[in-house]
Amino acid sequence: MQPSKTIRIGIAEHQTVFRNGLVSILKEMPNVIVLHEMNNGEELIQAINNYIPDILVLNHHMPGIDGIKSSQMAREKFPLVKIIILSQEINDKEILAAIENGTSVYLSKDDSLNEIKKAIQGLLDNVYFINDRVSKILINNLMAKGNVGQNLDNKIEDFSSNEIQIIRLISQEFTTKQIADCIFRSSRTVEKYRSKMFLKVNVQSSVGLVVYAIKNNLIEI
Repeated sequence: MQPSKTIRIGIAEHQTVFRNGLVSILKEMPNVIVLHEMNNGEELIQAINNYIPDILVLNHHMPGIDGIKSSQMAREKFPLVKIIILSQEINDKEILAAIENGTSVYLSKDDSLNEIKKAIQGLLDNVYFINDRVSKILINNLMAKGNVGQNLDNKIEDFSSNEIQIIRLISQEFTTKQIADCIFRSSRTVEKYRSKMFLKVNVQSSVGLVVYAIKNNLIEI
């Protein structure tokens, strides 16, 4: 068995107590190294030029360069880096702006620190992690404004029972491994299903796939 990959994390958070709590819980995770603990986005962007993390955890509303701008600057230099944004308040427009700028995870600071651990585990499985509160805001907003319809085929595609089950499990925040266990297939097979469904309905992400399924009454949330 190959050793697990070490996950390198960089943090930009100006609230010291919250940052210290976050660092403590991340250090409890196996194979996780916190490379950078910075007070703001500018410090973190400078730091990652020398040591590049796999995941950045950013406070949305930091003094100076905020989380959105920091994520843009980071991804311009390092397109593969994954972004987790934390916010004191959940705001529809800010969530959409973050997702549109490449954010993989958007969480409220009211969520438990364990939710961040779950989000990181989700990113390790190469999926978006959107918890129940944020997913409902995001999906309802996209559907209400018609932002999803532009990229979707007009006709409703046929889905197999396995595909429907996979979409339903994605909407419930199951990881790839958990989905594989539920349908008695390998993780690689689940990823093939996912890629095939993306092509089938012309979407680019799991969020788009779930939105399509809800809009066409394939699943309910």
